[in-house]
Amino acid sequence: MIELTSLVDAPGASSLPYVDPAFPDRPLALHAARPREYDAGTPVLFVHHGVGRNGEDYRDYWLDLVDEAGVLAISIEFPEASFPEHLWYHFGNLHAKDGTANPREAWTFGIDARLFEQLRTQGITTRQRYGLFGHSAGGQFVHRMVSFGFAIASPLPSAPMPAPTRCRIWRHHGRLAWERRTSIPTHCARCWPFRSR
Repeated sequence: MIELTSLVDAPGASSLPYVDPAFPDRPLALHAARPREYDAGTPVLFVHHGVGRNGEDYRDYWLDLVDEAGVLAISIEFPEASFPEHLWYHFGNLHAKDGTANPREAWTFGIDARLFEQLRTQGITTRQRYGLFGHSAGGQFVHRMVSFGFAIASPLPSAPMPAPTRCRIWRHHGRLAWERRTSIPTHCARCWPFRSR
């Protein structure tokens, strides 16, 4: 098991190489944005980058938000060398290039749940579920992961997240914004709450 505590040793940015047990020959990278006020009860948000495979940049985008949001954001980077082309990332290794279906255990959608279980085992979080954010290819990955039952099948993030008590992250004209109220303008319909235990 890879030691993950360096992700939360100090506030701000950190990174480390990571290997998922199901894909030992395919290294990933984890890029964390830790808020100043952090403890094991801090919500965890997994961030999925786009086709540029620039997980560090996505972590940096969240650095300005984690203190106010009170979340530990971890960007999971799928390097092109390890997870080549769209089949391994966007499509989660559902099938080979010739269209032959891969077995479910060969799909990459389980990486988040296994990482979350390691965070819990190492005492980095005591949360029962995690949040997901994906942009572009990362949005496709997250959508397919949830659609194919990976977030639902896992005993950790299985419960639906209720409406937030005070905060939301939303998308407005292509930019992330943080809103400190319980209602969102109707033209910003893509709200994603995560402030729940």
